[in-house]
Amino acid sequence: GINAEYGEIPTALKDHVDVLPQNGVVQANSSFSAQLKFIPLSSIFEDCKRFFSDGQLLKIPIRVRVADQTRCVPFTVSAHVTGTDITFSAKELDFGCCSIYESVRMPFSMTNHCLLPQLFGFVSVPDFVTIQPNDGFGTLLPGETLDLEAVVHAK
Repeated sequence: GINAEYGEIPTALKDHVDVLPQNGVVQANSSFSAQLKFIPLSSIFEDCKRFFSDGQLLKIPIRVRVADQTRCVPFTVSAHVTGTDITFSAKELDFGCCSIYESVRMPFSMTNHCLLPQLFGFVSVPDFVTIQPNDGFGTLLPGETLDLEAVVHAK
């Protein structure tokens, strides 16, 4: 069989990428599968900035070494890396003085800055506050800004 060693990954990427298994043997007329484990930490944009192009496109150069061969087999794995950033139009909502005989509404918005849809839900909200629409649950699409409303009402 042919003995192949995987995982010549640049040092800057070692905390974020791994190849499993590191070594393998391929028999004649057969194949061998390896797994690329990609776990981007929040520091990936700083640790690996030279491997990013077009902002969030990460290009990971990997080389496979084959025993008794002088040349490595190079290939590149690409990934769009995105954060999970959702921002709100206000850091806090101040309803001021509220009477027990009226409901007070406060509009606000939230924006998804991620390249993926984000599920959201407002939990542990006091009984006298509701978030609308959809009781404060839903999905924000990439780049979407959603207008919401917090309502304080007497119980």
